[in-house]
Amino acid sequence: MYNLIDENLNFQIHCIVYPMHSERGSTGLPRYWITLDKNIIWDYPKQFIDKN
Repeated sequence: MYNLIDENLNFQIHCIVYPMHSERGSTGLPRYWITLDKNIIWDYPKQFIDKN
C-alpha cells in the first residue's frame, strides 16, 4: 500500500485491537485510522458510529 503513496507525504496507516472481556466471553474491538502529517483524516469506527 505504501508503494502507491507519494513518498514525500507523511501518510501512515494504523490499526489496533482492543481486547474486550465480559462475563459472556471475550472479543477484540478493532480500530483503524489513517494520518496525514500526524492529523487523523480517516477513523473507523469513530467516524461511522450513528449517534442518534
